[in-house]
Amino acid sequence: MKQLEKLWGCVPPFIFATLDQISTLWNQTALYWSGDYRYPTESNPLARLLLQQHPFLFAVAIWGWVILFSLIIFLLPRRFAVAVSIAITLAHASATATWIAQTFESPYGILAAMFLACGIVVVVAWEKAHGAANQSKQTSS
Repeated sequence: MKQLEKLWGCVPPFIFATLDQISTLWNQTALYWSGDYRYPTESNPLARLLLQQHPFLFAVAIWGWVILFSLIIFLLPRRFAVAVSIAITLAHASATATWIAQTFESPYGILAAMFLACGIVVVVAWEKAHGAANQSKQTSS
């Protein structure tokens, strides 16, 4: 599989890291948004530390994380790249799920839909990557 074809493998973790970031920022208190960053609403210690500094620092760090995991996915052999992509996707989907569970009174339908979407995005992305790899093999033969 060529490296550019692995770009599809970066799509699921990118989507769910972005959802996690949006959910985290959306669920901060009015006090936080008034400029008192001492007590952000966040259970991840690293994310909490970043949020305590400034929401912009948190946002920049997330995009740094996206770049880092994208590079890792690009550099790993296919099987490991798939495993890393899925693990990061599930981690961020689970984090997003905690925000959904805290935000909605009866979140079960939303959670089921989100995890179904997560599965669909992972399968489609890796099928696209695999299809692109097969297509490039056929054109080079």
